[in-house]
Amino acid sequence: MDDLPINERIEKRLAYADYLLNKTYPLVKEVKLFLEIINHLEAASRDLSEVQENEIFSAQGIKDSSVPKLSEKSSEFQEVFTSLKELKYAKDNDLFSFKRGESYVICKNNYKVQVLSVDLLQNYLNTLATTKQSLGK
Repeated sequence: MDDLPINERIEKRLAYADYLLNKTYPLVKEVKLFLEIINHLEAASRDLSEVQENEIFSAQGIKDSSVPKLSEKSSEFQEVFTSLKELKYAKDNDLFSFKRGESYVICKNNYKVQVLSVDLLQNYLNTLATTKQSLGK
């Protein structure tokens, strides 16, 4: 997938995460799917971060009304981006994790636990989709 243009990669990764969360998970009810959803969301957030950095860099010399809109949205995006990076690190390094009902509990590298649920992942997905739309990619 890395050979695709960045906007197509973002679109595909968000579509995969959305499909797993809203179509596959309700059918199979396996919370370990949340880990695969985290993979797709983290990859999309990494690509979005790259696009966002390029947008800010290219707009530095231009005083435009779109630059403040970008920075307003970036704080929520940065929180999601950081959280997804921590979750991916915890998953990849096989830190403490377990299923609990319809959620998945994972210990981050700072020893704080994060409860993954459909609502949390949907919130992450919505934030990334909103950021993508605001960047026009």
